[in-house]
Amino acid sequence: MALRADESGTADLKVLRASLALFLPFVTLAFCLFAYLSYSDFQKSREILGTREIHSVDLAKTVAETYLGAVVSDALTLSAYPELRLLLDTGAPSDQRSVEEVFLSFSANKGFYDQVRFLDDKGMEVVRVNHNGHSDRGVAGSVVVPEDRLQDKAGRYYFAEAFGLDRGRVYVSRLDLNVEEGAVERPLKPMIRFGTPVFDREGRKRGVVLLNYLAERLIRDIDRAGDATRSRLMLLNARGYWLKSPRPEDEWGFMFEDRADRTFAGAYPAAWEQIAGRESGRFLDESGLFTFASVRPAASENSENSWKIVAHVPSEVLGAETKAAALGWLRGFGLFATLAALASWRLAVARVGRDRMQEALRRSEERMRAVVEDQTEIISRFGADMKLTFVNDACCRYLNRTREELLGQSFLSFAPVEERGRIEDCLSSLSLDNPIGAHEHGLIGGKGEISLHRWIDRAFFEGDGRVVEYQSVGRDITRRKRAEEDLRATNRKLVAVESLKEDLTNMIVHDMKSPVTSTIMALDMIAAEDGAELTEGRRDSLRVARRNQFRLSEMIANLLEISRLESGRLRINRARIDSAELIGRVVEGFALAALKEEKTIHVSVDAGAKTIFSDERLLERMLANLLANAVKHSYPMGEIYVEVAPAAERGGILFSVRDFGEGVPKEFHRKIFEKFSQADLRELGHRTDTGLGLTFCKTAVEAFGGSIRLESEPGKGSLFSFWLPDALEPAEK
Repeated sequence: MALRADESGTADLKVLRASLALFLPFVTLAFCLFAYLSYSDFQKSREILGTREIHSVDLAKTVAETYLGAVVSDALTLSAYPELRLLLDTGAPSDQRSVEEVFLSFSANKGFYDQVRFLDDKGMEVVRVNHNGHSDRGVAGSVVVPEDRLQDKAGRYYFAEAFGLDRGRVYVSRLDLNVEEGAVERPLKPMIRFGTPVFDREGRKRGVVLLNYLAERLIRDIDRAGDATRSRLMLLNARGYWLKSPRPEDEWGFMFEDRADRTFAGAYPAAWEQIAGRESGRFLDESGLFTFASVRPAASENSENSWKIVAHVPSEVLGAETKAAALGWLRGFGLFATLAALASWRLAVARVGRDRMQEALRRSEERMRAVVEDQTEIISRFGADMKLTFVNDACCRYLNRTREELLGQSFLSFAPVEERGRIEDCLSSLSLDNPIGAHEHGLIGGKGEISLHRWIDRAFFEGDGRVVEYQSVGRDITRRKRAEEDLRATNRKLVAVESLKEDLTNMIVHDMKSPVTSTIMALDMIAAEDGAELTEGRRDSLRVARRNQFRLSEMIANLLEISRLESGRLRINRARIDSAELIGRVVEGFALAALKEEKTIHVSVDAGAKTIFSDERLLERMLANLLANAVKHSYPMGEIYVEVAPAAERGGILFSVRDFGEGVPKEFHRKIFEKFSQADLRELGHRTDTGLGLTFCKTAVEAFGGSIRLESEPGKGSLFSFWLPDALEPAEK
C-alpha cells in the first residue's frame, strides 16, 4: 500500500526496526541449525563411505573364498575319479590313457590350471597335462606331456606336504610367481599349488593329485570388487608384501631382490600393526581410513598361507571431502541468510501496513455478514473447540434463541447425543486437500423437536495446517426423508403383494392341473365306451369339450412354465436337436387345423442350422405357441412360413413364423408379450386367447439369453422371430 510523503520517513524507520527484530533472532537460530545439520550430514557421509569400504572388502573376500573353494573341490573330485582308481588297480597303459583323457578334458574345460598332475607314492609324475600349447592330443590349449618328459618331484616341498595329509584334506601352497629354471617366468604368472592324497580301493595311499592354479583371474576379480569405492583394494601376504597394489612396481617384493624393502608394513607401519593382529576391522589414523579382512586359503595353522584384503582411503581424499562439505555449508548458509534478510524486510513492510488493511477487512466482513443474514439456510461458524462464533438469523429463529444466547455455546449441544461422535468424525476428516464435506444429522429445535438437516461443512486452516474455524450450512430435509421412507415402505408392500400373487398363482395352477387332467381322461373314456351310441350332435359337443379341456391344460402348462422361468427354478437341458425333425413334429400337430381352413404351412431349414444345440422341450413349446398363433390369426387359404437359419451378424440361430392375417397394431407390439395383455386387443375386435403363450415364449427366450420381437401391420399379417445366442453346437462355434 502506498504511503503519503509526510509518513514515508516514519514508516521506513518502523520497517527497519521490525525487520531487524525478525532477522537477528531468526538468523542466529538458523546458523546453529545449519551447523548441526551440516555436521550430521558430514558424519553420515563418512559413515556411508565406511560402509561402502566394508562392503567392498567383504565382496573381495567372498570372491577369494569362492574361487579357492572351487579349486579345493576340483582337487578332491579328481582324486576320486573311477579312471584313476582303475589305474591304481591295474597299472595298464590303456587305463593310464583313460586318466590322461580325463585330465586333458578337465584342463581344457576349466582353463585356469597351468598343470594338472598325478604323482605316485614315490613322487614320480605318472600323468601331467599342461595348459600352454597344442599337440596331436591337445584340446583347446591343453596338452598331455609325453612319458619321456615326466619328472621326479619327490624332493619338492608341495609333494611331501600333500602326501602327508589324511583322506579328504587338501594342501594349499602360498601365492607366489611361477619360477622356471631358477628365474621368475615372464610375463608374471601368479600361482597356487593344490594337492590331495589319492587312495586305492583298499585304502592305501598311492600318490597325490596336484593342481597348479593360475591366480591371475582371482587377483583381477578381487581388484574389481573395489570399483564402486573411493579406494583401490590391496592384497597382502602374511608378511605384509603386496600381492596386488595400486602401484604395480611395489608388487611381489619377496620374489625380487630389488623390491625386498617394498612392503605395506614399511609404508604404513602403524596401520600394519593393527591389521596384522586382527582378523578384520576398520580404523582411521593419520594416513587415512583403512578397512581390512583376512582370507585363509587352507585350514592350516601355518600363518604363511593367510592373506589380507585392505581398502585404503588416503587422508588427502578425506581432507578434500571435508573442505568441500564446509564450503558447501557456508554457501548454503550465506544464501539462506540473504533470503532471510529479504523475507524479514517484506514481513516488516506487511506488518506496518496491516493496520490499514484491518479497517478494510472489517468493512468487508460487515458486507459479508449482511449477505449471510439474508439466507434461509442455517449458517453457523465455530472454532476447533466447537464453540459457536457466528450464527445467522435463520439459525436464531429455528433454535428460538437470541444471537447473544447462542454464541459461546457448543455446536454439538444442539445435536442428538447419539449423533455427536459421528459429527466430530466428519469434521476431523476435513483437510487442506479436501476442506469441504457433507453429511446429515439431526438438529434439536427451540421446542425440543428434532428435524433432519443436510450440512455442508467447510474448514478454514492456518498456513501450518491447523484448523482455525468451521462453517456449517444446514438445510432442512425432514419432509424429503419422510417421503423417501414412505416410498420405500410402499415398495416393500408391492414386493410382498407380488410374492403373494406368485404364490397364489402357483397354488391355483397346481390345484387346477389335476381336475383338468381327470376331466380329459373321463371324456376320452366316454368317447371310447359310448361313442357308437352317441348322436352326432353329442359327439361334436364331446369334441368341443375335449378341445377346450386341452386348451385349459395348455394354459395351465404355460402358467407353470412361466412361473418356473421367472423364479429361476426351471433348468435348461441342452442337447443336439435335428431342426427338420423338430419342426416337422410341431407342424404335424397343426396340420389338421390348417387343412380345415385350406391354410398352407411352409418350412425352410437353412443348411447351417440343420443341427442345433438347445432344450428340445422348451424350443418345441415356443414354436408350437407361435405356430398356433399364426394358424389362428391367418386368413382362410392363407400361407404360413416357418424358417430356421443362422444369424450371420451376431451368431446363434434365428427362428421365425410369418402369417398374412389380420396383424397387430403398432402400439401393442411390446405389450402383446405381457400376461393376459390380449384382453385390450379383444376390446378392439381382434380374436385373442389368454396371451399366456406369447408370454411363455418371451420368458423362455430370455432364459436362453436371447430376444424375441414382433413385426406387424394391421391387415398385412405378423412376423414373430426369436434369436437364441448359443444354439450352435460347441464344435460348430
